[in-house]
Amino acid sequence: MTLDEYLVNPLGKANAVMSTALREATKLQYSQKFDNILLRENGKINFYTYRDKKNNIYWIHVKVPSEVVPKFYYDVVFKFFQDSKVKVTHYDLKKWQVNFFSNDPAFVYTYENAYKEKGLIIKELIPKMSKTALKYKAKEKNPTELIYYSKILYFGILFCQQRDILTTTRLFEAPEYNNQQLLQNIEDTDKIIEKRQEEGNKISKKKKIEVDENTARKLKQYGILDGENAAQRFVMKATKVPTIKKTKAINKTKSIKKK
Repeated sequence: MTLDEYLVNPLGKANAVMSTALREATKLQYSQKFDNILLRENGKINFYTYRDKKNNIYWIHVKVPSEVVPKFYYDVVFKFFQDSKVKVTHYDLKKWQVNFFSNDPAFVYTYENAYKEKGLIIKELIPKMSKTALKYKAKEKNPTELIYYSKILYFGILFCQQRDILTTTRLFEAPEYNNQQLLQNIEDTDKIIEKRQEEGNKISKKKKIEVDENTARKLKQYGILDGENAAQRFVMKATKVPTIKKTKAINKTKSIKKK
């Protein structure tokens, strides 16, 4: 698969499971989310490029920020290479064959096995991948093994497009590819997933509401403080309760005036 083919329809021309409208809606949503990330990061995202001159292969490695956890980054890697369909002189890497890698949990648990089965993962980076995801299919999240847009990969593609680095001319002077160097700059998938869970728990704790015992008892009566999303429910119900009381008070005042 080329990157152009992936952007048009990762399912393939013969597969009409997902409509064009749905694919475009997905890409639009991901583009908007990535714009928000860029705004938060002040447009600063680290990336690395390499060129394997001997085998005529180009590599792009992007440290894509997490949407949720501040200062937390996932590795996204693209490997561009040629086959009989790619003209030797073609400078546009989107028309080259492409393989992917990411240690983002959403990609790992949904698409890694499916991408492996279709020959779309970067074999040189298997040491950094989840052994479990490579071995077992994602029966719950992707039971039919569809090759669809991965949000983290799409973020990486959008970044490459914005930086205009998807051409051989832009990467012609890239440092010589060294697989060991690339591996050292990539976080092990199982470790980064563990770190992400830890950071996610910290964020959940920060969002909890601190109240005195009397207030807590009252909130529990309404079923507000009874789970991980307590803070969100409190905000929603707390805004509704006083609104109802004020409305009743106003109605009574109006009825008194009429008398």
